Amino acid sequence: MRPICLLIAVFTLTSAWAVDPDISDFMAEVTKAVQKQDMSIIERLSYDVDAPPEIREESQASWKELLSGEYPEKGYEFIRVSYVNPPAKQPSRQWKGQVYEYNLEVIAYVSLNFRGATRDRGRMIPIGRDPEGNVRFPYYRIKKD
Repeated sequence: MRPICLLIAVFTLTSAWAVDPDISDFMAEVTKAVQKQDMSIIERLSYDVDAPPEIREESQASWKELLSGEYPEKGYEFIRVSYVNPPAKQPSRQWKGQVYEYNLEVIAYVSLNFRGATRDRGRMIPIGRDPEGNVRFPYYRIKKD
């Protein structure tokens, strides 16, 4: 009886830690985008509603750097995309006198991980769900009062 209870407890804990299948699929697409250096996949996975053009341009430039094969510098190689739980507070940002917030509620982060000769590096990027329920990368928009 005791081994069965232990097995049930382990199954319950591990299933609680499992990543949502939609997020797993999303992470697989991000992995493919980085491996193929394919910006079109990233654009398809992004949600740019209400994002000002300069924010879109900044985000695209950041992604192009990540996909260049030289992030964070020459000698690093992409190793994986990993899941990171969301912060307790939604981040906002100030830029040119405006306060910005994400256009989707941040539900988690994905971390793009790279290995170098002497250390590993990574970049965490927020994810949310669009109104249709799809997992997407949010953009900043001017904060609504």
